[in-house]
Amino acid sequence: MTAQIIDGKALSKQLRVGFRERVGRLVEQGVRP
Repeated sequence: MTAQIIDGKALSKQLRVGFRERVGRLVEQGVRP
């Protein structure tokens, strides 16, 4: 059970980082989210 909780946190952190990278690329292209 503990492993699943840790995996969930790691996954959500990964998604957040990926989302931030995508937004950063859009902003570089001049597109505001």
